[in-house]
Amino acid sequence: MTRPCRLIVWTLSLAGLGAAAAQEVALRHEDSDGCGAAEVVLENRLVRVDVLTGEPPPVPSRRWRDRLLRRPPPEARPRYGTRFVGPGWIGQVTFRPTGRRWFAQTSGGRENWQGIPEEFDEAVRVREISPGVWHCLKIGVGLCQGVDRCFRGSLKLIDPGVWETVEEDLGAGGRAVTFRQTVPVRDGYGYRYEKRLILRPGESRLLIERTLTNIGEQPWDTTWYTHAFWGQDGQGGYDERCWATVPLRGAAVAGLGEAAIDTRICRIGKPPQAGYWGAVDGDILAGGWYACGTHDGAEVFLTALAETPAFYRMWTCPQTYSLEAFRLISLAPGGVDRWVETLACGAGLEGLDAHDGVAAYQAVVSPGAVPGAPAVSLRVLPFREVAEGVLRLQVRGADGRERREEHPIRAAGPSAAVEVPLASLSGALPARLEARLEVAGAASDVQSKAAAARMVLVAPAPVPAARLPSSGGGAGAVILGPYERRTDEGWVPTPAAGFLSEYLASAGFQPVFVRDRDGLPADAAAAPALVACVGLRALPAAVWRQLEDHVRAGGGLVVCGPITPTAFEGTDLLPLREVSSSVRIGAGPRDCTREFLGAWSRRYQLEPLEEHPVLTGLPFLPAGRPDIGALQILEPTSAGRVILRYQTPAGLQPAVSTPALVLAAYGAGRVAVLASPVDWGMPSNWCLWNRLGEYHRQFFQQIGLWAAAGALPGGASATGR
Repeated sequence: MTRPCRLIVWTLSLAGLGAAAAQEVALRHEDSDGCGAAEVVLENRLVRVDVLTGEPPPVPSRRWRDRLLRRPPPEARPRYGTRFVGPGWIGQVTFRPTGRRWFAQTSGGRENWQGIPEEFDEAVRVREISPGVWHCLKIGVGLCQGVDRCFRGSLKLIDPGVWETVEEDLGAGGRAVTFRQTVPVRDGYGYRYEKRLILRPGESRLLIERTLTNIGEQPWDTTWYTHAFWGQDGQGGYDERCWATVPLRGAAVAGLGEAAIDTRICRIGKPPQAGYWGAVDGDILAGGWYACGTHDGAEVFLTALAETPAFYRMWTCPQTYSLEAFRLISLAPGGVDRWVETLACGAGLEGLDAHDGVAAYQAVVSPGAVPGAPAVSLRVLPFREVAEGVLRLQVRGADGRERREEHPIRAAGPSAAVEVPLASLSGALPARLEARLEVAGAASDVQSKAAAARMVLVAPAPVPAARLPSSGGGAGAVILGPYERRTDEGWVPTPAAGFLSEYLASAGFQPVFVRDRDGLPADAAAAPALVACVGLRALPAAVWRQLEDHVRAGGGLVVCGPITPTAFEGTDLLPLREVSSSVRIGAGPRDCTREFLGAWSRRYQLEPLEEHPVLTGLPFLPAGRPDIGALQILEPTSAGRVILRYQTPAGLQPAVSTPALVLAAYGAGRVAVLASPVDWGMPSNWCLWNRLGEYHRQFFQQIGLWAAAGALPGGASATGR
């Protein structure tokens, strides 16, 4: 890697030596990750932020034999895989009151990533120097040489330009560090990029101000995003006590004339042999922020932009997960683009519904002492220490009348959230609530002037008459699949089986993998309440008799695609007359590109045909997008009840509107047939719906609980056949 040319400048505020000596934000240089190169550390009483400088680690020393034979010195091991590490990348954020470190840093015992890498992913192609080989600008890296799209893996750095590092004392105890890169104009293309990180005393939020200037004579486009490798269990990866959310547009609320904001938290699961990858389009987003947190300690981490992103890319892998906001940039010659990002953390919220740049908010609506009058309160987590503040609320009810309220906030802060009762809203829901926390002595900056936090509060939904068992209660669930390899731990699951096992386990079942042609366990004491088939191929007649007996006695059966058309000819167990053909979408959009925009319109969706317990709480178009990539054409028997069918977005071929989910009773038990695979048949495990699979998980949990209801304690009375 070419070593960047770097100029370091220190500046000192004229606020006086006394103020400088008493400053509460420390800025120092420290090799905090042991790579051999020092990082910049910004730290106050609440947070510590480790910032990478882009300096490559020292080259390992050569052995005497290598020096004698004049062998070239070994290269330093690259950080963050084989990508370039840019100055200003954040390596770690630590919330000091609890010691919570927010980002995974290891993979397989070796360093592989660092906190929040930042990339301008679409390279700007400058000149084709030979067929398919280009000189290109990789913003934040420099002039590179790459192939075709000049995607990250093909790049070789030619000229990093000039980097300057400026360290500032902001006065009143604040500190900032700025990384500025200038890549001179070549062939009409050049840029200047500046990234300024600001931390103030008594605050748990870091402000990042970015400025990108086109100093060339040619216009160009790129995409910016940061991909934080979240991992909050303290062991270098995520655990199942984590959650994440992105605000989505919910359903319209009667009487308010506007949509609710869906901020449901997505539990971070860990399905074996499987993960998630896909996009959430900007047209269903309800704001430019996202958050993650932990159920242990009620800690949260907010990332906020001033504008709504074009889309989010979401993914998980066995060690970590990420929520990545993409911003589209188009610059004419001389054009300048500026944007601000806020990173803030604290403890005291179990979820996050809104923020105003100064504090995060969680609305709590619970059944009250009087029927029809739920208790309402607002949890407030300030991102700075508050000794004197005012929470200003503006409320508009379904009757159209507006009123204002003020509530004093005392002795609160990032580690001391407060809960404010809103007695005036009890019995007055639905209502729109706008909240803003004003703090005496707060610094004036762009995020302090952000819009007020906005929430739409509704009363708890009535419990439906037809509902599902609340849990599998520890009952067994057998997942039959075409497993062909055996390890010391049993059959290796397919990705589809991995999703299903994680989902059923979180619903209270105890799933096990069994090869489909081996049939159910012979031990009667281990009889499962549920059998799920991840795909259905020809089975021995003895296995079909086992399945018939299992369902006839009250057990549940769930069959998912792909289904071999002749697999069920010897049984009347499935409510199918025919499976005639399969439809599959081709490859997904190329990673990190604008092809993610509108990707949902190139996938099949689900349309409910009636209300049913299996569908309770699930959003479909336009609020929710299952994005299915593979399906089969099913013809149900008269015993089958179709509650979902496929919906084809305009322009997608072939158009399909056939049954997607068929339910039926069989003896004392139930059968469900889904005409798509568990993992939707998508490339790269595109199983989102909506953020990191929370509704995908709920869908299969509810199918499993419905099918197995007759075999669960207290489930025999569950209605909704």
